[in-house]
Amino acid sequence: MKRALFALFVLTFTLIAVSCVAIDSDPHDIVNMNDDVYAKTDKYVSKDELNEDIQYIRTNLMVDVNSFPSYVEIKSKQDLINYYENNKEKYEFDMSFKQATDLYQDDFFEKSNIILLLLREGSGSIRHKINDVTVKDSILNIEVKRIIPECGTDDMAEWHIFIPLDKELKYTAVNVDLGIRKNSEPIIDYIRTNGYISGAKYPAVYIINTEQQFTEYYEANKDKYDLRLLFDTVKQRINEKYFDEKVLICGVQEEPRGSIRHAVTQVEAKDDVLNIAIAKNVPERGTADMAQWHIVIEVSKEYYAFSKVNVEIVKKE
Repeated sequence: MKRALFALFVLTFTLIAVSCVAIDSDPHDIVNMNDDVYAKTDKYVSKDELNEDIQYIRTNLMVDVNSFPSYVEIKSKQDLINYYENNKEKYEFDMSFKQATDLYQDDFFEKSNIILLLLREGSGSIRHKINDVTVKDSILNIEVKRIIPECGTDDMAEWHIFIPLDKELKYTAVNVDLGIRKNSEPIIDYIRTNGYISGAKYPAVYIINTEQQFTEYYEANKDKYDLRLLFDTVKQRINEKYFDEKVLICGVQEEPRGSIRHAVTQVEAKDDVLNIAIAKNVPERGTADMAQWHIVIEVSKEYYAFSKVNVEIVKKE
């Protein structure tokens, strides 16, 4: 009788335990409660029959070095090692990142490559899911679904997403669709460009309508600010038709602390003036360094008509 009761208890406990296992959860949920962030992989098969695991790893920045979204092509195990060594002082590469990279050995790269997609979010509670990976007109299109909760945390977060691709896949450019921008919506990059100009007034605003104007701005200011990342970010977008359709608004701001962050909350054209509102997020505890920022806003000429720009920066409450 005791054995029967014990067996019934074990069976009941097992059923309860099994019923608590999540069968279908969102990608990169935190699966441990320590400071290290581990990422859950999401099984995904694209239209190109790419049937490898896509991994979502939170890797917060320790210094501001990137514009987002961006990507890195990894074609060998050595490429992966080199990327880690070159960026381990910039990102928080904890055990979750190492576990992810350990999955990709030399035999993997015989038939596959990796697109390492880098994303930044204004809240650490925002999650992602790769919806589609396709190639059209020699462009690799990556469609990302952003999963935004009703209530989110007030921290910024950076992510590395490992997307395996068939080595035979041919493309000449990569397009990342975050599913949040229409043609009428601006694209915004926040780029830290430390430097110093004596007597400069902030915020400063520049309207750039041609590639020549952008080159002239870069040449005139490259010794005053660290503009290397700004130059690379804009240059990779520009083609022969870019400025037929787009205008770049370059806002320059100086902050007494490098830990202060910004978010563009309004871009609206009215009465020939483009009004831009920028919220300034000041943490309770900040760093003791000064910082200069270039906030680059790409707007469509089709949807925005203006000849002047007004920028208002307000502290986020």
